[in-house]
Amino acid sequence: MIEFKQIEIKYGDFIAMSNLNLTIKEGEFFTLLGPSGCGKTTTLRSLVGFVTPSSGSILINGEVVNQVPVEKRGISMVFQSYALFPTMNVYDNIAYGLRVQKLGKKEINEKVLDIAKRVDLSMAQLQKKVSELSGGQQQRVAIARALVLQPKILVLDEPLSNLDAKLRHQLRQELKNLQRSFGITTIYVTHDQEEALTLSDRIAVFNNGSIEQVGTPKEIYHHSKTEFVCNFIGDINQIDKEGIKQINQCSSHDLDENKPGFIRLEKVLSVGDLEGQIPVPTKVVDAEFFGLFTKYTYRFGKNLVKNIEKDSHVKSFNVGDDVNLYLNPRHILQY
Repeated sequence: MIEFKQIEIKYGDFIAMSNLNLTIKEGEFFTLLGPSGCGKTTTLRSLVGFVTPSSGSILINGEVVNQVPVEKRGISMVFQSYALFPTMNVYDNIAYGLRVQKLGKKEINEKVLDIAKRVDLSMAQLQKKVSELSGGQQQRVAIARALVLQPKILVLDEPLSNLDAKLRHQLRQELKNLQRSFGITTIYVTHDQEEALTLSDRIAVFNNGSIEQVGTPKEIYHHSKTEFVCNFIGDINQIDKEGIKQINQCSSHDLDENKPGFIRLEKVLSVGDLEGQIPVPTKVVDAEFFGLFTKYTYRFGKNLVKNIEKDSHVKSFNVGDDVNLYLNPRHILQY
């Protein structure tokens, strides 16, 4: 278990992290999510030992590690740039940490071959220089080099950001499968909301040096606690005060008419067959076709509201169509 207790991190007069309190469970895939400069990487670096907090305590399995050297914390790290040795072959890159630990040649060979198999690196690839590998293969080498040391904790700092979209999607699942296979406590840093939602057991959403919310992906997405989380996680519709007033008039709900509301795209439907739904008159102003679905934009008062319609070849709308949308006021979030 990892605990951050009242952590403050300062760079001169600048406070990068203030009053951080966070607990990460053993064996958990935990993601630190937020925009650039929000404090997530600073938090990660303090855990690894690259940054020393100005106050507070970091505990690993009950032991305060603030002053414990980096190499004695039982943590392996995969960097955004992978930080591999370009002049060495793959085998030697993976074996490097084991040689530093002065293990025997036979034991090193057994460990390298075992981890290579588990991350899907072939014998032929082990003999290649890392510069000859694709980005996805280099990422596997970086993960293998970290895991071969059998760390208590694995930390990954934006490890997929240098890859193209298709490869990122492929390696996400591989990362999750590896983490489950090893059962290792994994802390993942990203600004990519989709990555966080698909990979994580739990997520901490950072903003301006503090945590806005901690929860499971479903909690973060469906029950966002702050306006920042609401807007940062996934696509969302904002409805102004006049729109909220109109929704109140059409329902028995008493939403706060002095505040805007927010509702997820998939909770705005073009068919009203669920309990609690109310009709909202709109006009189609745009349609974006994505293959499996079309994302429509509608005008509702002064608001632009979006929803997603699966491409069923049965129903579609054209720009200019008048459409009744249906939503449940209970799904509207206000702050």
